[in-house]
Amino acid sequence: MVYLAKKGGIVVHHTSKDAMLELDGISKPDMEVTDAEFEAAGGLARIVNGQIFLGKTDGEKAADTARARIAQIDHELTELNQRQTRSSAEITNALAHSEEPPEESVAYHDQRENTAAALREERRQLEQQINTAA
Repeated sequence: MVYLAKKGGIVVHHTSKDAMLELDGISKPDMEVTDAEFEAAGGLARIVNGQIFLGKTDGEKAADTARARIAQIDHELTELNQRQTRSSAEITNALAHSEEPPEESVAYHDQRENTAAALREERRQLEQQINTAA
């Protein structure tokens, strides 16, 4: 068991009631949870609205999910930009020689830009969600 108690605006935790009394002067914990519950919460215990709250709030979990997706989007945009180099070079070379650019390069360029625009918009919305929740 893990014993949790409020002390000085924070949550203290112990695995022994005797240790809680000896170290923090608290004889009765405000909350008791199993070791598994405490570990599942990442050992995170705070006071929220005057009560001990174990783990992350739904808003914090959503922000973590949004941050992970933003990192994934950034990776996808980087990959798109790296693949774009060849088609851009083909288009630029054709235009420099007053030739029509290869259709497949132009189509790839347009498709890539549409994909990138959608990813950038999703990223913007996720950042806004994180900023609103903060």
